[in-house]
Amino acid sequence: PKPLTPDEEAEHAQWIEEMNAAAQEAPAEDSDLYEDRTDPLVDYCRDLSIRIRKQIKEKAWLPEDPQQEHPLMELQHGIMFASAKLAGALNGHREDWPPEALFAGDCLVRLKKARGYLADALASLDAAEAEKLVEAGWIPPLRQELQAIQQSVQDKIDEVRAVLRQEESEG
Repeated sequence: PKPLTPDEEAEHAQWIEEMNAAAQEAPAEDSDLYEDRTDPLVDYCRDLSIRIRKQIKEKAWLPEDPQQEHPLMELQHGIMFASAKLAGALNGHREDWPPEALFAGDCLVRLKKARGYLADALASLDAAEAEKLVEAGWIPPLRQELQAIQQSVQDKIDEVRAVLRQEESEG
């Protein structure tokens, strides 16, 4: 690539400063808009993912350079991936839940994937318990939280399926 002239460099630097300033102002202006569009289940699952990652790190329960198949790695990934799928399925539909039939199929696919990731996380938790990788008292409350999220996801799946059944019977 051709080097920038001093004028082009100055213009580029000014553009970067303007973008940084706009980025810092944007969250303050749009934070209410974002909060209104984020589903509480997504927030809960995301926060759980962050909390679990921190606890595992603080307790040093993972060996250095763990394999991806390590139960605690799979636990973290399962919750994190479920959170992402829930965000795709639920965010933006908070005011109009359940979604209309046009969007219901996409939501259903993402919700089912989230449910699968939560099942993987629960299986990983069982493996961590069997292999005694964590403190025994840490497991039951986490299992209860994961099962509660999984039940909420199942409830949302049932609601979306009802929309699709209604559309099918009307069509």
